[in-house]
Amino acid sequence: QPSSNRYGDKRRGGAGTAEDDDDEDRKSVSTTVTRLSQQPNGGGIHSALITRQPTSDALLAAVITLPRGGVYVRTQAGAVQFGIPPDTIKDSMALGLCVPSIFVVPQERFNLELGINVAEVEFPAYFNFFILQKDVRLLVTPEQERDIRIAFEETLEGPADEFLFEDEEYGKFADAAQYEARPSLRKEIDYFKEPRNGRVISCDTLLHFSLFDDNGKADLSDLKCSPAEDVAKRTTAETDQDAESDMGSGRDQVGSLPTYSLVVEDLVQHERYSVMENGKEIASIPYGMASFVPSPEILERHFKDTIILERDLDAQLDWEISDQEEKAISRPSAPSNRTTDSQSAGENNSGKARVKDSKSPQDGTSSRISSGSELLASKDCKSEREKERDRRASVIASSLCKLDDELYCLVNTGNFSPPDFGITMLGNSHGFDKSGTTTGFIIWIYGTGVAVDPPPHCDAYLIMNGVSPRLVTSVILTHCHADHDAGTFQKVLKERRVTLYTTKTVYQHFIRKYSAVSGLNADFLNRLLDFKQVNIAEPTFLHGAVFEFFYSLHALPCIGFKVTCGGKTMSYSADTFNDPDGLDMLEKRGIISEARKQSLLNFPWECDVVLHECGVPPIHTPASTLQKLPEAVKNNLYAVHIADGAAEEAGLRKAVAGFENTIVIHNNTRPNDLAIQTLLLCAQADIFRDADINQCIHLLQMSSRHRYRCGYEFNGTMGGVFFIISEGVLRVERDNKEPIILKLGDYFGEISAMNGGMEHMRLTAITNVEIIDINKFAFNQFLQSCPEAHQRLLTLESMRNQGFTAVIRKNSVFSHLSFPQKTQLQSLTSKPRKITAGESVLSVGEVAEAVYIVLNGEFSLSEAVLSGDTSARTFNQINGSEDEESKSPSAVEVRKNSRASYTKKASGRRRTTIRGDSLKLKRGAMYVPRHVFHCAVLGESDEQRATASQTRAFVAITDGALFEIEMSGFQDFLLRNPGIQLALMKHSGGVVL
Repeated sequence: QPSSNRYGDKRRGGAGTAEDDDDEDRKSVSTTVTRLSQQPNGGGIHSALITRQPTSDALLAAVITLPRGGVYVRTQAGAVQFGIPPDTIKDSMALGLCVPSIFVVPQERFNLELGINVAEVEFPAYFNFFILQKDVRLLVTPEQERDIRIAFEETLEGPADEFLFEDEEYGKFADAAQYEARPSLRKEIDYFKEPRNGRVISCDTLLHFSLFDDNGKADLSDLKCSPAEDVAKRTTAETDQDAESDMGSGRDQVGSLPTYSLVVEDLVQHERYSVMENGKEIASIPYGMASFVPSPEILERHFKDTIILERDLDAQLDWEISDQEEKAISRPSAPSNRTTDSQSAGENNSGKARVKDSKSPQDGTSSRISSGSELLASKDCKSEREKERDRRASVIASSLCKLDDELYCLVNTGNFSPPDFGITMLGNSHGFDKSGTTTGFIIWIYGTGVAVDPPPHCDAYLIMNGVSPRLVTSVILTHCHADHDAGTFQKVLKERRVTLYTTKTVYQHFIRKYSAVSGLNADFLNRLLDFKQVNIAEPTFLHGAVFEFFYSLHALPCIGFKVTCGGKTMSYSADTFNDPDGLDMLEKRGIISEARKQSLLNFPWECDVVLHECGVPPIHTPASTLQKLPEAVKNNLYAVHIADGAAEEAGLRKAVAGFENTIVIHNNTRPNDLAIQTLLLCAQADIFRDADINQCIHLLQMSSRHRYRCGYEFNGTMGGVFFIISEGVLRVERDNKEPIILKLGDYFGEISAMNGGMEHMRLTAITNVEIIDINKFAFNQFLQSCPEAHQRLLTLESMRNQGFTAVIRKNSVFSHLSFPQKTQLQSLTSKPRKITAGESVLSVGEVAEAVYIVLNGEFSLSEAVLSGDTSARTFNQINGSEDEESKSPSAVEVRKNSRASYTKKASGRRRTTIRGDSLKLKRGAMYVPRHVFHCAVLGESDEQRATASQTRAFVAITDGALFEIEMSGFQDFLLRNPGIQLALMKHSGGVVL
C-alpha cells in the first residue's frame, strides 16, 4: 500500500508496511522522556553527568571520586585532586566542595581511547587566579611540565606570529572593503593578555609546578594547614556566597602548624599514588583511578540501569496500582507543552522559529517523571509499592544486563526526528557555571547534524536521547579555549572519520595544543581527521546550507558565522566582545581599525534566529549590549555562554539545552532531499567507498525505500537484496547465527545480493524503520564496474562461518567495533591459517607484513633484548623526538633500574612493550608485529621504520589457527577508523589481549 515517508513522496512499500502517519508528525521534534529533561537544570550533558554524583555519605569521606573523573582527597592544607578532566571544577562546586588549588597530573594524562585530556589545567587555573586570587600548584614530572607549559602558553599567548594567517584566509573573491576589515590578530591577542588590576597574566603567574624527585616524591610541606573543614555539610548557597574567601582552601590559609608535613609519592612499580600527611598515609590512589574518565559505554549503562529503569518502573506501577491505592495517590498529570512565550507549537504566519512540543515514547508509557513524594501519598501505600518495585527491579535489571547499552537507550528514550533546519543546544553556559554545560550545539540541516564546539561526552548524550551519533558528520571549531575544544577530539574519534571545519589559524592552533597535551606529534594528529579550511568573506557550502564565517573579537582567534538554509537564516557570535563604547576605545588605541570596528558592529542581527554570547567583559559581550537591541531583534535572540541566573537577572531569553527544546527554524523539505540522503548513506557504506559519480547515479536510480512500523515482523525466506538502514533500529535473526541489531547507516544482505542466495530469516522492527534496498541485478551491475568492492565481498563470503566475529569479541579493542566496522575488518581478513605445535610464525629479523589474530590454540611471543636494540625506544621516540639517553647502547639496562624505565616519557603513560622470557597468546589475542605497528598504527615514513625488523619470535606452543590481515588493508582500516588507531597506540608492544 502507498505510504507517506518523511520526505513527502509516495513509494511502494513491502507486504504489511502500510504507514499513513501524518508527514508533519514524523518531522516533528519529539522529546526524550527521561529524567534528563526533568532535571532542574534542563536536559543538557551536565544533567547526565550529575546523575553519577556521590551519595551524601560518600561526600563525608576523605577520598571522593568525582562524576566527571578524578579523585578528590581532603588534607589539612586543602584538597589535592588527582586527574584533571574537562569541567572538573564544576564537580567540586556542584557537590559543595572547595575547588582545589593542588592537582596531580596523572601518568596517563591523555585518554587515547576517548580522546579526552585528563590534565586540563586551563579552567582550574582561571578559577583560582581570577576568583580565588591564587595560582594552581601542579605536581608533575619534568616532561609533563614541559608539555603543559607548551599547551598552556598556546592558550594564554595565542599562536606565534608565524602561525597567524588572517591575511591569507580571505577568499580570492573577497572585495576590498571586506579585506580592509580583516583583524590584526596579534594586536587583539596582546590587548586581552594585558595585566588586569596590576596582575600579569602568564603561565608562571597562573601555574606553580612542583616536580616529583628521583624517588617519585613531591614535598608539599611548605603549605599552610588549617583544621579540616567539613565542607560536605555546607549548603550550595553558602558555597556560592563564600566563593572568593574559602572555596579553594590552600596555601593562603592561616593557622599553620610548625610540624605539618604533606608528601605525595608516585609509586611507579605499584602503579599508584600515596598521600602522606604528618607521616601517615591518608590516601592511596591507583593510576587507573587518577586518570579515569567515564566512557560513553559507562554513561550509557548508568543511564540505562538507573534513569530508564526508574522511569519504566514508575510508569508500570503508576498504571497498575489498585483502586484503593489510586485514591491515596494523586495521578501524575501530563507534561505541559513547551513553546516560546509568544508563539504556539506550530510555526506561525510570520515564519518565526519555535520550540517543538513534548511527545510521549512510542510504547505509550507515561511521559511524566515524578518524585517519590508525588507518587506516594501515604506511608503504608509507599511500603507496599516499594516492595513491588524492588521485585520488578530485580527482574528488569537482570534482563537489562543482556542488552546492548546503546541500543537500549536508543529504543527506550523516545523518537527524535531532526528538523530540516534547526538547533539543538548541547550546552548553553560557561566554564565557571556549576549547574550548566559549556556552550555547544548541533545545527540540523536536512536531517544531518553539524556539531559546533561539541562538549565532552557529546555522543553519549545523543545516544541517551535516542539520537544516533552517525547523524552528526561534521564539526565546527570556533577557537581553542578548553570550554570549546575539549570535546572535539572525542567526537572526531567516535566511529567514522569526521570532517572538521575551521580556519587555518584555528586548526593549526588546535593541533599544536593537543600535540603537546597528548604527546603525539602533529603529523600523526593530522592523519586522524579530515580538515576543511574555511575562508572569511567567502561562502562555505555544507549539507545544503551556506555558511559565512567571520572573525569575532576574543582573547584567541575565534570565528562566528551566519547560516542560510531554505530561505531562513541563523547567526552565531561565538565568544566575542561586542560593546560600542569598548570598540571605540580599541579603535582609538589602534588595536582595531575603523573598518574592523564597523564589521563587528554590523553583526547579522537580522537573522531568524540569533545565538549571541553574553558574559564578563572585556573578553565577552556585556548584557547591556543585548539589552539595548531593538525589540524586533530581541524577539529572535537567544543568549548563550551565560548562567541561568545571570540571564534571568538581565532579562534575556536563554537558549535551553536538550533535544526537547530544539529550535526549529523551518521544515521545508526539498524535492531532492531523498536522493541526497540516499547518496550520503551509500557513501558511508564501506562497500561503495570506491564508487565514482556514474556508479552513484546508477545506485540512486535502482534503489527504493520502504517503511515499517514499530513491532512489524517478517519471518520467512528472502534474499537477493542489499539493504541499508536509513532510519530506526532493526533486529535480524538468521538460522544458526546470533541476532544482529542494525541502526542508521548499517547494512546487510550484501553476500545474498551478490550471489542471489536465499535464506530463512526473521526481521523485527524495534522502532519505526525505513530501509533502502537495491536488488541483486543492480547490485551486481555495480560490482562488475567496481572490482575492488567485488573482491572485498568475495573475501567476506569466504570468511562466513569461520568464527571471526566470535573471536574478536574476546579482544579488548575489537570487541567495541560497530557492526559495519566488524564487516569491514572481516572483508580484509584471510581464512584461518592452521599452525602445528612448534611451528614458527615469525622469526627474529624478519620484516612482517601482516597482523595476526588467534582463532584457537596457544602461541608464544618471546624477545631477546640486545645491546643497542632499537626496539627499546620510548613513546617519545616513536612519535618523533628521541632523547639522548635512549640512543645509548646500554639504554635498556640503564632504564631497568630507573623510574623512567616504567613510563612513557611524553604522555606519562606506562610502557606496554613486553619484555621477559615470553608472553602467551590465546583465543582473541591480536599481535601487530613491529614493522606493521610502525607503518599502520604510527604512520611512520620509510626512513623512520627502516630498522623495524622483527625482534620477537612468534611460535605455536600447540596446534592452532590464526587469522591474518595484510598490512595495506589494516592500514586502510585504521585510516577510516581513527578511534581504533588511537586506541592501539596504547599497546606499543603490538599485543592486544
